[in-house]
Amino acid sequence: MSRPEKKLVECFMKRKALFVVRDSAEVFINNFDNQNDVFQIPIRVEALDRVYNEFLDLQTEIEKYDDPEKFEEHMQERATFEARYGSAKANHPPANFHLRLPKIDLPNCSRGAQKDFYVDDFLSGADTVESAIQIRQEMTAMLSAAGFPLKKWASNSPEVLVDIPEEDLAFVPYHDLQDDQSVSTLGLIWDPRIDMMSFKVQLPLPASVLTKRKIMSYVAQIFDPFGLVGPIIVIAKLFMQRLWALKTEAGDSYEWDCPLPPRLQSKWKEFHETLDTIASLRIPLCVTIANATSFQLHFFSDACCYVRSESAGIVRVQLLTSKSKVAPLAKQQTIARLELCGAVLASNLYKKVAHSIPKPAEFFCWTDS
Repeated sequence: MSRPEKKLVECFMKRKALFVVRDSAEVFINNFDNQNDVFQIPIRVEALDRVYNEFLDLQTEIEKYDDPEKFEEHMQERATFEARYGSAKANHPPANFHLRLPKIDLPNCSRGAQKDFYVDDFLSGADTVESAIQIRQEMTAMLSAAGFPLKKWASNSPEVLVDIPEEDLAFVPYHDLQDDQSVSTLGLIWDPRIDMMSFKVQLPLPASVLTKRKIMSYVAQIFDPFGLVGPIIVIAKLFMQRLWALKTEAGDSYEWDCPLPPRLQSKWKEFHETLDTIASLRIPLCVTIANATSFQLHFFSDACCYVRSESAGIVRVQLLTSKSKVAPLAKQQTIARLELCGAVLASNLYKKVAHSIPKPAEFFCWTDS
């Protein structure tokens, strides 16, 4: 079987699997139950969007490699798929439909439901204990009215949890807390006693013989959603970039399970030994001074954001988030272009942070040229 024929068979198999996912999403959306399925709708719609985009790519490949006489047949398949996709998109309720389910006047719920949910985890905060209790009570009332009681409550302030049944807490009461008791959220570890975050890194010892697949599996285990250990992650990215560019003596790319050259294996093992230190990092969850009178966000062109807060002459500066990319190897880039790419990365980071920050703040963007 020639390479184009293999490619065509592979595309047909993938397309058949996409049809199964599409049919499942369509059935769910068309039989939507606004009481029981409301939080599943955004997930199913996202899956439908992903299936549609993958279908277009596969269909393009099929039309490229298949018999030209079947072009009309493929056009009909494309039109049918697009029609069914458009119909399902038109029928589904909006992604924020759950915000209108309970007809209750709760002022803190709208923003909390829109911005403070990550899948099924509710993560929020307040400047005072009273405000935190109010948010907790209102979110509980709204979601309970829709049939979704919130469980596993945790807070760095015991007063916020004082009237919650023990079975609804994420851990035992504070006076019984053990030193190693913590809460896992967003792939990170939060210790509510000291209000600090840490990373859960439990990498095995590096294999005696390293391959691209092995190293990629190690890198994938370092989960950093906020970019707080960006300088470490970027080293791993640069190393992976070297592996992609690595060629054998015959000029071919290294296979996934092909042993790497001894020099690169040694380099990775040296770096691997330092990764366990990430677990010892302790990062304060609160990034500002209490009762701050000045609140600034500073964005730098290497795509990191710092919070500067001030109160009574005391200034605190804390890293909030960062984002990093490595320059492509395929095309040589000028320093000026790389600096512009860094500025674009920082501006995109600014949009995300500005959209997420509830407090009014001054924004400053900086470049080093």
